[in-house]
Amino acid sequence: QEGGGGRVVIRVGICDDDPATREALNRILERRREFVIAASVSSGEEAVAYDGDVEVWLLDVRMRGMSGIETCAALRKAVPPPAVIMMTAFPDSSVANAVSAGALGFLYKDVRPEHLVRAIRAAPKGVASLSPDAMATMANTPIMGGIDAYAFDGIVRDEVDAQLVELVLEGHSAEAMLPLIELSDSSLKKRLGKLMRRAGVSTRPLLMAKLYAAKAARDAG
Repeated sequence: QEGGGGRVVIRVGICDDDPATREALNRILERRREFVIAASVSSGEEAVAYDGDVEVWLLDVRMRGMSGIETCAALRKAVPPPAVIMMTAFPDSSVANAVSAGALGFLYKDVRPEHLVRAIRAAPKGVASLSPDAMATMANTPIMGGIDAYAFDGIVRDEVDAQLVELVLEGHSAEAMLPLIELSDSSLKKRLGKLMRRAGVSTRPLLMAKLYAAKAARDAG
């Protein structure tokens, strides 16, 4: 949506059963004119029942009643579906379940405000945002399949691919990558598509996790 002067405004929903967390997220977002806090609710049931327009939901993973994972799956059934960024204070394997439920991002609650803001800005464009800890956790889950010390070289074929990998792992959108790499828009998209095919994944969250895991296996080997 557009605000005054053609400014793009992203409508954000916050769902967390901890009032202090909701207040902290509100404080971060309300300072930025590019965001509108469309909903601030304390349960998954309230989030699913909300009938207003929300482009990006920030969902707590662990909530009483309907869990964040269940809420994510339900919200993603809407047409069009909102982007969902899961948030947690507990490093665990929920990241794989969150991605399987359709979450685009998985961040820990101690994330720096600027990282959270970048994740929300990128979410409507379909860009994934996984914290390094989340990528490390997901790297060890069965959803990643078999990864050995040679997997990285099978995905990354040249120096341009290597540059793209670093930008993907940093959570940049394709638009944000263009000024940072010597590729045209069409060439960049083709390169990203080839990376995903070689990695055997179909979404950006899975690509981030697969690249992280393959890089870690290469460095350890």
